Amino acid sequence: MNNLIYEYTKLILEAGKVSRSSPVDFVGNKDGKSSSRVQSKLMTKPIDDLTQLNVEETIKKLIEISGDNTHIHFLTSEDKMARKNIFSVSPNVNWGNFQGTFSYKLDKQGLVNLIQSGMPASGGYGAGSKLFQIFKIDDRRTIQVFDKNDAVNVKIPVTLFPITNNNFQKQVETLIKETFYLIFAKQYRYNEPKYNSSWNKILKLFFNAKQEDNIDPYLPKIKKILLTLTKKVYKDLYGLKYYSKNKEFAYFAYLKITIDTLTTILGISNNTTGAQYGSLLWNLIGVENIDDKGIGVIHQGEKAQAISFDFSGESITPIGTFTNYFREKPFGRYYKDFIDIISDSNVKWDFDIVSTKFEEISDPREWNLSYLKKMLKVYDPKDVDTNDDIYYYWLDSMEGALWGFSEHFDKKTGLTLLQYVIKNVPTLKKRAEYYYKELLDNPRDSIYWQKNKNRNLYKVV
Repeated sequence: MNNLIYEYTKLILEAGKVSRSSPVDFVGNKDGKSSSRVQSKLMTKPIDDLTQLNVEETIKKLIEISGDNTHIHFLTSEDKMARKNIFSVSPNVNWGNFQGTFSYKLDKQGLVNLIQSGMPASGGYGAGSKLFQIFKIDDRRTIQVFDKNDAVNVKIPVTLFPITNNNFQKQVETLIKETFYLIFAKQYRYNEPKYNSSWNKILKLFFNAKQEDNIDPYLPKIKKILLTLTKKVYKDLYGLKYYSKNKEFAYFAYLKITIDTLTTILGISNNTTGAQYGSLLWNLIGVENIDDKGIGVIHQGEKAQAISFDFSGESITPIGTFTNYFREKPFGRYYKDFIDIISDSNVKWDFDIVSTKFEEISDPREWNLSYLKKMLKVYDPKDVDTNDDIYYYWLDSMEGALWGFSEHFDKKTGLTLLQYVIKNVPTLKKRAEYYYKELLDNPRDSIYWQKNKNRNLYKVV
């Protein structure tokens, strides 16, 4: 395996280190598309202040509004908490190559998770905050990514149709042109030999075009290098059958890799954070929201998450700002009240959904054998040569998981998981044996394991 994926990862990480600038600096050349420049402004909408509701009233309201298009956003800043009647999508909030409002789905299962454990999904960043806001997303301009029939599936909005190579080529040309307009630096000053030469070639071509104030002569060359790079990165990142069964995912992934690359190039060129450009370019081709239902395309650490970069606010319907009673310990203290409420004949509820069932599990202390097998299927370290760069990534990643198994909430399950790795994953056998012995010899009694289970596993702000 070549080092391209390694170089790609390093470049993305490097872009995250650059300085943050004011959103007004991101508007680009006057010839750029107006649809992309809306990102320089904060979108605000009025939202009902429902923080005065008591616990029972809050639960009843959440039962009423929870659904497939309902999302929860925890308010983690004092500024937002002070404006209980305002909902905003801010260009100052970003993560990786996305910028906007991050949230978690609050469907019926997400509501149960929230009431029972304080988090709608297992990632749950900010779930310890005092307030949260609920809003609905119109999915007509939303990309949805989910697992179905042991494969990654993607629902593409009509704004990206048709799903053809010809249309993809046109989208790439549009993205290249907009990238040209958004480069406001006048001089090429980035030439790091440690990165793959393709990056430098693309950067130089863009700056040559800037000097001539004309992208057209350079567009074919940039496009050729960019597409070659995208194909190689796709093969390295998503070459497994789990990802490649559906053309919709391939179409989405090719667009995402292309946008990630251009986003990073813009961040480097303008010496700013790259996140605003990623959301901006998605907006340009008609995508305002991405709803990741457990695959990790937004954030590997929080696989079930959504991001809205609709800075016009047209696809968002704010519902209310609520007091977060469910952060109170012990977690699940209001679950009995919830059961009593849904038992009322006047309340509509699916009684198959009454217990925690996360779409994804980020804490390895909660893994079971079936989830471990799924993770092994997705990443499949058995087929990786130990000399390859990805081996070290996987070993590094799984080492944390193996350590988690040795601290599993259920000691017997932890031993089972480690034993499975020992028998079935040769590249991780030695490390798994170490943790298996550590867990097997652990003298701690059942009281320790119960205390361990009640630890607060998410960030409290």
